[in-house]
Amino acid sequence: MHHDGALVGHLGVSGTLEMVGCKYWWNDIIAFTCHYVEGCHTCAWNKVCNKKPMGLLQPLPIPEGPWLWTQSDFITELPPSKGFDAIYIIVDRLTKMAHFIPCKTTCTSEQLVELHIQRVWPLHGLPLHHNTDRGPQFTAPYMRNLY
Repeated sequence: MHHDGALVGHLGVSGTLEMVGCKYWWNDIIAFTCHYVEGCHTCAWNKVCNKKPMGLLQPLPIPEGPWLWTQSDFITELPPSKGFDAIYIIVDRLTKMAHFIPCKTTCTSEQLVELHIQRVWPLHGLPLHHNTDRGPQFTAPYMRNLY
């Protein structure tokens, strides 16, 4: 009646609290009002978005050959096994062939480069492009200079 009535019209938390507070009072009136307004479907549907509109997705181009464009990421928080608690994954974007290399979550950018040098580049060569999730290991100056 005070929030979603036809004459009042979804005033938000402060407006509803003011309307309810004129006639009623109880210990948790603010918490109850906030919870009620947050659960209002009409308010959520008509809420104004304060963000800029998202741009269109820009797909990455298709690689011209195998192992010319690679991607890498980590699988972390694994139970320890033989001293390792993570898996470093390097995937070819064209063939979807992948290398799964055991490592530690504390792996530095220098150690990642060593994994590439020892496990991937002898088999496939140095890629022209490499995508990452911009984690701290991948944005380090050493990794940037290498690529």
